[in-house]
Amino acid sequence: DLAVSIEPHMDSIAQTPADATALLTLVDGLTVTLDWSHMTTQGIRPDDVVSLLPYLRHVQIRQAAPMRMQTPFDQGVLDLERVVTLLLSAGFNGVMTVELIQMVGWHGAAWVNPVLESVRLRDELRDLRDRFG
Repeated sequence: DLAVSIEPHMDSIAQTPADATALLTLVDGLTVTLDWSHMTTQGIRPDDVVSLLPYLRHVQIRQAAPMRMQTPFDQGVLDLERVVTLLLSAGFNGVMTVELIQMVGWHGAAWVNPVLESVRLRDELRDLRDRFG
């Protein structure tokens, strides 16, 4: 009864939604922890992640942009409204967390103030949940 997840990301064998979906079809019961910034950094749009939605049990959110794993909130291109809409449409009932990193430069990650970014992301996600949920 142990739940096992993979996290598709740029430094793994499952870098893209297609790679992850192929792996998911090989392992019964395997689920996904999705850090959406890894998709954004690669230029993968939220709508291109739909194949993973039935397998999600944990979603990690932070703002990002192509070639930039982490950006300040106002500089990110991740469409949080679209992400929340997709998750709700898929019946997602797993866990969503804000994840910030302090590895400046890793895949173009910028330094952000963790307290301010956490609050901005939390507030935006809460507003979207209340509006659409």
